[in-house]
Amino acid sequence: MDHESAFLIRSRSDIISKLALLRKYKCLLTVSFNDNESSFITTILEITKDHVIFYHGPQKQQLEQLQKSEGIHFRTEHNGVKVFFESNRFIEKRVDGALVYAIPIPDSITWVEARDFYRIKIPEHKPAFCLIAPNGAIPIKLKLLDISLSGFSAVNDTFEVSKVMNPNIYFKDCKLVLNEWIEEVISFEIRHKYVFKAAHLKRSEKIGCKFIAPSQAFENVIQSYILQIEREYRQNQSVNSVESPVPTPKSIFW
Repeated sequence: MDHESAFLIRSRSDIISKLALLRKYKCLLTVSFNDNESSFITTILEITKDHVIFYHGPQKQQLEQLQKSEGIHFRTEHNGVKVFFESNRFIEKRVDGALVYAIPIPDSITWVEARDFYRIKIPEHKPAFCLIAPNGAIPIKLKLLDISLSGFSAVNDTFEVSKVMNPNIYFKDCKLVLNEWIEEVISFEIRHKYVFKAAHLKRSEKIGCKFIAPSQAFENVIQSYILQIEREYRQNQSVNSVESPVPTPKSIFW
């Protein structure tokens, strides 16, 4: 998956909202230009309906070069979130008599949250599954291997299911069952499928799926579930630490 395109924001109101967060927390932005051979650091001073205004510009000898540059790249981080946006204009502007620098509100902004890629393995003793009914057929029960805020992976070992579970296929109104208390209706897209075990001539596939337009309420449910499983893993580690070696994080989290 192309992570940057998957987290590309194009809504003007959402872009302004994200930029306002960077301003509020005084995030340092690295501005690169001249084919990334030149750069400087700045912060956001103000956001208007048409412009993003910055405290600092480049050194005087770089300003003319910057203003002629066709590709100006901005990047920063905020609480583990990687942020990228671009502009092709960098202008001088007077605000309350002071000379500041500005760009038009960008057409898009890439907002990549590390939490969206954090997966936790589903415990074997507490299986979770997804029920799908392709084309109104009898529901198929897919066993989940792991889950994150952005999607999940499941295992399949039947040819009949494999025929309908292919990349770029969408499923709507499916039931995600994480435990006896958590059941959610979801829509998802299959992003990849590959054989991950082939013992005793039995073909098993790992199917990677991405949630489609998850709501904030749904993300809160998934986040709570992940934290619950994580706490249980840690408690088990604490109890078994004397009797057996503690597994490394890689053996628990995918």
